[in-house]
Amino acid sequence: MDETRWHIALFLGSAELVGGSHDGQVQHLEFKFDISRSHGSFQRVDKLVGILFPSEPLDDDAACPCLNMHVEGMLGSELVVLRVYAFALEEAGPGVRCKENGTWELV
Repeated sequence: MDETRWHIALFLGSAELVGGSHDGQVQHLEFKFDISRSHGSFQRVDKLVGILFPSEPLDDDAACPCLNMHVEGMLGSELVVLRVYAFALEEAGPGVRCKENGTWELV
């Protein structure tokens, strides 16, 4: 939160494969986000932008150039900036490990 609004960032990280011929490989996970439902949650939408791989960072998004969606508006009685990213920041690392037997482990 800054002085005027809440900032919310959503992303799904990646999975590290453990065991087998792909051991140590990192893969991005599928991330589906229902834009119409999120839009309906806002009492007012002032800005709605969707971009795939911008050529330059938008506003304060220099840390993650893979912005997918940016929504600004009123959520309840609060001003909110919602950003949905295609990928996690690089320093976040894998969020889960997928073992050879198909089980998942949170990191």
